[in-house]
Amino acid sequence: MFYEGRIHLLETRPQSPPRVLVLDDDPEMVRLVEKVLSRRNYAVTAAVSPQDALEELLSGYYDLLITDLRMPGMDGLSLMRICLEAVPRMKVVVMSAYGDIEDYRAALAAGAFGYLPKPLSITELQEITDRALADRRNRR
Repeated sequence: MFYEGRIHLLETRPQSPPRVLVLDDDPEMVRLVEKVLSRRNYAVTAAVSPQDALEELLSGYYDLLITDLRMPGMDGLSLMRICLEAVPRMKVVVMSAYGDIEDYRAALAAGAFGYLPKPLSITELQEITDRALADRRNRR
């Protein structure tokens, strides 16, 4: 794969707001998640394609990836595997409009911290993000 060996992310960095990368091929969904999490003082970066997300990952450090499962080009599970190989302690939350239990199981088996069904509940988004980032901090 083109990106293999190119992601060199640091596992430690100076204290700063948690950095969250949000990926969905629906720009409205990305804006919604970005708006909600920015209000919680998280540093949020948005991407609307897996390629954009990988470029962001190549250029910086992220504590959490929130990604859609089904997208053109590369699915969320493939992206998650690349991210977790590069930064094993990064947390990943997957979202999906398809309430398929197999997708849920596959995401958790591949290392996802959690799963959010669409349409998103703002409360669930906030809670799972807070839990994932707290778990990330506690495991440092």
